[in-house]
Amino acid sequence: MIDDDGGVFLIESWDEAAEFKRWLGERRPVLACDTETSGFDWWRGDLRLVQFGDARTGWSIPWDEWRGMIKEVLRDYEGDLVFHNAKFDLHWLMQNGCEVPTRFVHDTAVQSKLLNPLARADLKGVAQRRIDPRSGAGQSELKKAMTRAKWDWGNLPVDFVGYWAYGALDTVLTAHLHEDMYPEVSSGYRYVYDLEMANIDILRRVEERGMRVDLDYCADQQEKFGEYAEEAKAWLKTTYDCAATGKSLATALQREGIVLTKQTDTGGWSTDKEVLEAIDHPLAVTALKVRSAQKLAKSYFGKYLELADGDIVHPGINPMGAKTGRMSISDPSMQNLPRGRRVRDAIIAREGHTLFGIDYEQIEMRLMTHLCQDPGLIAAFESGIDFFMSMAQQIYRDPDITKDDPRRQVTKSTMYAKAFGAGVRKFSQTAGISEAEGKVFNTMLESTFPGMPQFAKRIQREAVARKVGGGNPYVKTQFGRRLEVEYADQAYKLVNALIQGTAADILKNVIWELDQAGLTQYLVLPVHDELIFDIPNWELDEVVHEVSEVMHRGEYTIPLAVDGHTGQRWGELKG
Repeated sequence: MIDDDGGVFLIESWDEAAEFKRWLGERRPVLACDTETSGFDWWRGDLRLVQFGDARTGWSIPWDEWRGMIKEVLRDYEGDLVFHNAKFDLHWLMQNGCEVPTRFVHDTAVQSKLLNPLARADLKGVAQRRIDPRSGAGQSELKKAMTRAKWDWGNLPVDFVGYWAYGALDTVLTAHLHEDMYPEVSSGYRYVYDLEMANIDILRRVEERGMRVDLDYCADQQEKFGEYAEEAKAWLKTTYDCAATGKSLATALQREGIVLTKQTDTGGWSTDKEVLEAIDHPLAVTALKVRSAQKLAKSYFGKYLELADGDIVHPGINPMGAKTGRMSISDPSMQNLPRGRRVRDAIIAREGHTLFGIDYEQIEMRLMTHLCQDPGLIAAFESGIDFFMSMAQQIYRDPDITKDDPRRQVTKSTMYAKAFGAGVRKFSQTAGISEAEGKVFNTMLESTFPGMPQFAKRIQREAVARKVGGGNPYVKTQFGRRLEVEYADQAYKLVNALIQGTAADILKNVIWELDQAGLTQYLVLPVHDELIFDIPNWELDEVVHEVSEVMHRGEYTIPLAVDGHTGQRWGELKG
C-alpha cells in the first residue's frame, strides 16, 4: 500500500517537523486527517495524536508537544481534507481550539455507506474490502499489545510504534479510499452526498450545543426507581424464591402452574418481555416492573447524570445510523424512550428559553400516498376528516365509522405496520386481531386501495431486475439515495425502505434549509421525524413561525403537515 517513496513517521524533533512541512507543500489530490484520543467523550477527554497523510505517506504528531503546528496546518491548508467519520474528529479538533474550514471536508465513511449501504463502514472494514485484505492487521496487533501491557486509550504511550504507526496508516487508508470512491460518489450520488456532508457539520454543532438536563429531577427519579427495584426483588425472593430474570423465574412461574412454551437459543424456558406480558400473575407483573425500574434508574436517569457536562448532555447523533439513511441517537439514548412524560421531562429549557418541538404528522402515510398515487388514499387525505377514519369507512363500506370506532384503530395499526414492512402475521398482532382476521382485512384493504399492492409489486419487480444485471436489488429515493437488500426474495422490504429513506432525506434537507436561514443555532435534537429547539423567549414566536414555514415546503401529492408545541420540559411538547 505504501511504495518505496512513502512510509509512516512520528514527529519528535524540529528536523522531522520541518520535513513534514516540506512534504505538506507538495501537490496531492487530498490530505487525510485523523485523531487518536483518550476515549469517546470529546467534551471531557484528551486529544493525544493528530495524523495527516496521503495515499503514500502518513505522519503522526503528538498533540501536547506540537499543538501549535497542528492548528496552523488545519487553519491554513487550502486543499480538501478527508476524514473517516469526520464528525468525531472535528469535535476533538475544534474542542481543542483548532480552526477547520468544514466546507473543504470529505468523509469516506459517508461515501462507503452511499455506495454500499449494507456493508460495514468502519475504516478497517472498508479498507479490507476495497484496498487490501491485510488492512486490519495493525489494529489487531495493537489491541494484543494493549492487553499485555494493561494499557488503555488514555495511557497508551504516544511513542509506542504500534500506536503511532497504526494512527498514521489510517490516514493513508483514508486517502486511498477517497481516491477510490469519490469519483463514483461524485458522479452518481452528488446531491445526497453534499446533503450528508452539510448535515455532519450542522449536527456537530447541535451535539456541541447539547440539551439541558434537570439534574435534581434525574437524581430523585434514579433513587426512586432504584429503591423500588430493590424492594420488589426482595419481595420476589421472599415470596417466590426467585429473581426477576433467568432460570429461577421460569421455575417459579412453573411452580405457580404457568405453562411456558417459548424457549431460548440454549434450550431454556424464555421469560422475555413478550412472554411475561401474556401472563396474568403477580409474579410476572412484578418481574416486569423490576426490569422497567432498573432500566429507568440506570439506562435513562443514571445515564443522563453520568454523561452530564455541567447541566448539559451531548447526545451522539449518527447521521446514517439506519440502512435507510435515517439518524440514530445514543449516549444518552433519545430515540427509544418509554411512553409518557417521565423520562422526557428530564430535558428542560435553558434559563430564559422555551423548548419547541415540531413533528411531521403521518409522514409515512403521506409518502405512501405520494409514491403509489392511489385515488382512494388521496381521497382519504382530502376528505376533510381524519385520514384513518376515512380509510376505515371505505374499507368497511360504512360511512358511520367514527374516530372512536375500533375498526379505525385496526386500520391505523395495520397501515403503519405495513408501511414498516410487516407481513400479515405481524400486522395482525400489532392491530390486535387474529391472523385469520388479518388475512381478511388485508384482502379488503388491498381491494379498496389497489394502488398500494400495485406500487409494491412494481418496486419489487424493478429491484429484482437490477439484481439480474449484477449487484443487490435496490431502489433510489428522489434525492438519489441508494437502498438495497441482499437477496431477491427480500425485495418486499424495499417498499418500506423507500418510504423511510425518503423521510430521512426530507428531514435532512429541512435541516440544511434551516441552517441556511440561521435557525439551527437553536436546534438541540433531531429524533425520528421531530426536531427539538431551545429558543430564547424573546425570539420564540418568530423562530416557531419560520421553522414551520420551512418544514411545510416540498411538492408532494399530499402536502406535508407538521404539529408543533412549546413547553419548559420535553415531555410537554406532545400537547
